Parts: sequence; structure tokens; C-alpha cells
Amino acid sequence: MIPRARRVKTERSCRAAVTAVATTLSATRSRTARAAAVYLLLVAAISILLLHFFTPAAHAQQPIQLPADGRGELGDKPNVIIVLADDFGYGDMGCQGNKNVLTRALDKFHDESIRLTNFHSEPIGAPTRAGVLTGQYSARGGVWSSGSGRSLLNPKATTAADIFRKAGYRTGIYGKWHLGENYPYRPIDRGFEESLVHGGRFIGDISDWWGNRLFDPVLFYQGKPTKVKGFCTDVFFSAAIRFIEKHRREKFFVMITPNVPRVPFAAPQNYVDYYKKRSVPDDLAEYYAMVSNLDVNFGKLLKTLDQWQLTENTIVIFMADNGKRITTFRRTGSGEKGAAHRDDSGVPIGENPDPTEVHRPSPWQRAQDKEQTGRTEIVMMRGRKGWPYEGGHRVPCFIRWPRKLVDSFDVAYLTSHIDLLPTLLSCCELRRPYELRFDGKSIVPLLVGAERWAPRTLFVQAQELEMPQKWRNTAVMNEKFDSSRARIVITEEYRLIGGRELYNVRKDPEQTFNIGGEQPDYVNKLTFAYDEWYKDVSQTFGTSNAIVLGSTAMPRTSLCCFDWHGTIPESQSALARQPLISGYWSVEVAREGRYRFTLRDRPAACRHELKPGIARLKIGMVERMSAIPQGVDGAAIEADVPAGRFNLQAWLIGSDRKTHGAYYVDVEYLGPSQSKTTNPSRPTRPAEPVQRHPTGPSAYD
Repeated sequence: MIPRARRVKTERSCRAAVTAVATTLSATRSRTARAAAVYLLLVAAISILLLHFFTPAAHAQQPIQLPADGRGELGDKPNVIIVLADDFGYGDMGCQGNKNVLTRALDKFHDESIRLTNFHSEPIGAPTRAGVLTGQYSARGGVWSSGSGRSLLNPKATTAADIFRKAGYRTGIYGKWHLGENYPYRPIDRGFEESLVHGGRFIGDISDWWGNRLFDPVLFYQGKPTKVKGFCTDVFFSAAIRFIEKHRREKFFVMITPNVPRVPFAAPQNYVDYYKKRSVPDDLAEYYAMVSNLDVNFGKLLKTLDQWQLTENTIVIFMADNGKRITTFRRTGSGEKGAAHRDDSGVPIGENPDPTEVHRPSPWQRAQDKEQTGRTEIVMMRGRKGWPYEGGHRVPCFIRWPRKLVDSFDVAYLTSHIDLLPTLLSCCELRRPYELRFDGKSIVPLLVGAERWAPRTLFVQAQELEMPQKWRNTAVMNEKFDSSRARIVITEEYRLIGGRELYNVRKDPEQTFNIGGEQPDYVNKLTFAYDEWYKDVSQTFGTSNAIVLGSTAMPRTSLCCFDWHGTIPESQSALARQPLISGYWSVEVAREGRYRFTLRDRPAACRHELKPGIARLKIGMVERMSAIPQGVDGAAIEADVPAGRFNLQAWLIGSDRKTHGAYYVDVEYLGPSQSKTTNPSRPTRPAEPVQRHPTGPSAYD
């Protein structure tokens, strides 16, 4: 069977040959030349007829069908690899028009893949990751922020790893997780049998290992701190490749989620030198170096699949979690990278701009859209990570599966990260769990070249708040079709921003001209759609996902202020300045009994000495206080606590009466409740030592 894209190309060549031969035939008088021309004309005409005869219609080409019972032989199912880059925006690859960055492997993969050119994630990372794993809008699972207890995915939510593991796949994740560090939110609690991840939003975040760096970091293998050697991206890809090698005769579902190319910027020196020699500024050189290092590792992954003859039946997806984080590159006076980067409009990174505020698009925010103009063109996109404009959530997504998806072409229809899980279940012929309701839809018809597709409306939002606010940093996306032709043509693409700004990005890709006043009826239509959607997903906004204490799966829990409900420090350096802030953790005590709560300013492994003063703890109706003596790194308070859901708060009060929340609290189940209390201020036990990888020191060294 002839692939559709190749057939079209060959047919065009044949038609061009027919035209050329006909022209030659009419112009020449030589009998021999005319005979040769007639012969070539017949060959070209017969070729066109054969192409039409042996190539089925696009709607009949769909080789992926989900059986009625949702079952199939595991041996026939494809493997799945998702590579999810961090803050990797449009314009960061040569294949999308950036001639300053070297991305040979990604460029080749782009040419071999189906490219979703109108693919959207959430504007911030944790919601996107939750959406990829569940096929739902992340707000349903309680994830709408990057921290403050709102990046914890509902424990009852079924994840892709749950489904694939139950179906017999081997599951692993390597890189950034960002959906919780404690039970029941760890990767190993959510369907992944192997995980090697860092904590928090980035390596060196407040919930990550203290003082962590991108080189030789401490990562969490199966939830335990593990010292590794090498650059983080190299480590993550190498670990994933080892997992695939171990299970290459089985079926596997693997997520590789490197923490690049986001801040802090760092990369192996040979990559940085490559760009510095080309007069690229230092910060941009480090940024591009991270991209090129990612590209090289991605190439190694694909080469490994080739060597093990796994390429043919492995679905590989490359995508990003949100738009680019920064649009200019410079260091602050303090020497910290990323501490106060600003974009072209002067808005500090991390702040949520007013949805109606006008910002200049960055010269680095580019997109390549062949469908939009009928020719290859570099198009500006407004905004960056965290913004509701295109630059915040329109990201690259390439899908390759040689066994079934034989063509490579662009798909310009509106698609989303929440479509990936329904699509993968369809491709792998796995049953959707009865209790799982998808917001996304399978895009298999688009992947096999279907010419008919229903218009849809999608929603994205960036809510870095304890409780979401309606329309805050929100975009409603909609497309209009001309269905009168044999193949549907996208005529209009609308974006309603903040309920007040309407843009037609097909005609105005930079979102410069607000046409809301000209089309009030369409604004009302999209507003109604948003109201219905918000009413639906906001049903769980009044609840919180609790960290479980005292479970047999994790008897000792380390709480971090990253999961506070309230204001959190933005970095380890900010936390070291001991800001006078506090918050509460939402916790669920799994079993009634005696607990020890150790209040700290730093993680236990730091051995950071507390200032003398008073430690105070409140969990539900239980409240205790204890003196903090000189020379201890943690203030321990023991208390009998009933089972149930509570808010837990802890404070450290200095001798000068300055009070701040205990940034870290270690909670340990001691046993059944006691009638006799013990000394709450006795010295704390030593911190848990850093462990080596279970397979031996050489595993990552």
C-alpha cells in the first residue's frame, strides 16, 4: 500500500511530466521524438491511474481500530515513550525556523513525525503534567498551580501509568514529576514501577534536595535520595534507556521528563563553548547548550530503539509542558540566574499579569505554521509561560509510530495535551477504566489523515492562587470550519482572553487586534461555553488533596513549605533569609496513635541549628508547645493524634518574638496512643542518610 503523502507527491510529479511531455509533443516535428513523447505520456498516465487504484481514500486508511471489548494480544501492542521537555517553547529548534540552535535529532524526528501545529498545553507545568496523565482538565484533580498544595493530583485520579501497568506494561518515569513528593502522590504511588526524579519545580527547588545542582545531583530513586554522577539530562535519559533495555522483550510505557531548558541554566561545557565561539551571549549560550544536550540525548534514545529493533512498533511523542519561561537573558546584580529575569515588557518572571494588559511579543517567540499562509513562514507569538496568550501554551508536539502512522505531515486542527491519553489507549487497544471520564478526545482520525473533523472548544488557564478566580489568565480556544468542501478547511480560529479580548489568530497570529467589540455575539458564545466549563470543573475547588501521615507505605513523612496552603518561598536562597510567612498543610492521619513532629528551618540532612525560642504545633484540635534549647537542629513535639482529615500548622518563635512557619516538619508514627507523655524537647534522631542506587554504586557513576 502506498502512503498517502508519497502518493500525492508522486502524482504531482506524474502530472508535471504529462504537462511537459504534452508541451514537447506539440512543439516538435521529429517523428522519433514525437514517438518517445507519446510513450512517456502513456507511462505517466498509467502511473496516475495505478496510484488512484491502489491507494484507498483517506477516510478508509485508518489502520487503528479499538476492538469492541477493548482487548488485544499484548505482543501486538506498541510501546510508548513520551519525552516532555520543560519550558521548551516554539522557536527552540532548527526545524521551526531557529537557525541559531543545533537540534539535528529533533529536526530529523520532526521530518519523520506527524506534527500537531496547533497543539496546546496549560500555561504552567504541573497542570499540564496532570492533564497528560489523566486526559482531563487538571483542575478536576485539584491541580491548577505550581505549588501551595495545589500541585497535588487527587489520589483517586486514574493515571496513564495506572492503566498501562494494569494492562501488563512496564512503567517508568525519569526527570521532573512536580505532582507531589509524599504518599500518596509520588510516582511510585501513581502507577510507575520505577522512578528517578528530582523534587519540586526544578533541581534546587525548596522541596528538592538542599543545595542541589544540575551536575552530580541528588535525585529520588523510588522515593529515596540517591546521589548520582553526571549532568541531569544525561542521567535521566541513561536511566530510561537502561529500563527499556531491561524490558525490551516486554511492553513498556516510559516518560522522560527532563528539567530543561528551564532555569537555572547550566550544561556541559563543550556545549556551552560551541555557542560562545559563535558570539552567542553567555546566558543564551547556556540556554541553547541545554537544548542541544537534550537533542543529543533524544538522538541516543532513538538510535537505541533502532539497535534493538523497537522503532517500528514504538510510539514516541516529543512535546513541551508550556511556553518558554524567559524571553531575554541576563544576570541580576546578585549573580543569581533566574532570580529576577524580566521579559520584554518588564514583567518579572513568576508574576501573573493582568489578562487585559498589553505586552510586546518577544523576538524569540516564533512559530512555524505552513497551514496558516500556505507557505513556510516564521510567525510571532505573544506571551510566554504563565500567560493566556499563544506563547504561553502553544507548544510543539511530534508523534511517530512507523508501523501504523506511515505518513509525516502537519495537523492544523486544534489539539491539546488532554488528547494524548485517549489517543494512546486507542492506539494500544486498551480499555478506558469505567470510572475515568476524559475531557480530551482521541485524535487517531487526524493521525491517519481523516478529512472530516468536528470543531471544538478548549480551555487553558494559569491560576497561581489558593482558590481560582474566574477568567484569571484564561484563554477559550475555538475554531470555525468551511464544511462545504470535500476536505474541511479551517477558516477562523478565535481566542477569548480574560473574557474581554477576542483575537482571530488565523488572521492575527500575534494577537494584536482585539476584535471583541466587532463581534459581541461571538464573545457571548465563547463566554457561555466558558461559564458551563467553569461550573463543571469548579465543583472540587473547595476541597484540597491531603498528604497522608502514618501510613504503612510511608511511616515517616517530610512536609515542606512548598505544599503549604499560603505564600511559599520562591527558592532556597529566599527561604534561607527566613521570611516571616506561614501556611498550613492539609493532612490525613491514616491511623490514630502517637506521632513525633520535628520542626525545622532546613531539611534534616542539613543539620541546620535552630535559634533558641519556642516551637508551636497545631493539628486539628491538638495543640502543643515546646522550648527550643541551644544547639539542636530540630524541635521535636510528640502528641496523640486521632485519625482523620486536619489542617496542620507549625511555627518557630524566636527569642525576639519574630515568628515564621516551620518550613519543614518531619512526621513519624511511633505507635499506639500513650497515656503518659514523653519529653517533647529531647534531641532529634539523626537524619536519614543519602542512599546509593540499589543496583550498586556503578549504576549511575
